[in-house]
Order: sequence, then C-alpha cells, then structure tokens
Amino acid sequence: MHFIDYYVGQIPFPRRILEDFSLQRPLVELGEEVIIRKRTDPNSDITDLKLRIDEQLYKHLSLTDAEIALIEGQTGGAGHGGTADPAPGALMDE
Repeated sequence: MHFIDYYVGQIPFPRRILEDFSLQRPLVELGEEVIIRKRTDPNSDITDLKLRIDEQLYKHLSLTDAEIALIEGQTGGAGHGGTADPAPGALMDE
C-alpha cells in the first residue's frame, strides 16, 4: 500500500493525536494486527479489527452518534454527508 503525503496531509486529525504517540499506539497496534492476519491468510476476516479501528477513530475525533451514523450510512442516505472538504493540510485544534 502506498500513501501520497499530499493526500494524507489533508486528513483533519486533531492535533493532540498527531503529537501524542500514546494516543496513536492503539491504532498502530490494530493496523499491525491487520497486516499480520492478511500476510498469514489473505482471505482472513478482519471485520472485528475494522470495527475496533473505527471505534478508536470515532472516540479520538469526538464524533457524535449522528455523525457516526452518517459515516456508516445508517441515516437512510447514500452515506455522504455533503460537507465541504477540509483545506489541504488542515488540522483540527481542540
């Protein structure tokens, strides 16, 4: 997998997550577990890990139930919030 810095830099993560590795560690560990499982068995079911990653992100981003439902497409719509894209390199200050 290849990430292009320009696009990754546009993801609006709260500054505290970017500056505090202890907040990043649970996500890193879950990501490493995904890699291990997929290397061991490319057909491995990682649904449980995806859910845990989502939960961690929702918590760190302080999303409301309504925002989570919108992201997960549970509002009856197509799952698109119609919100404006963040400015390139924007970071959320808390």
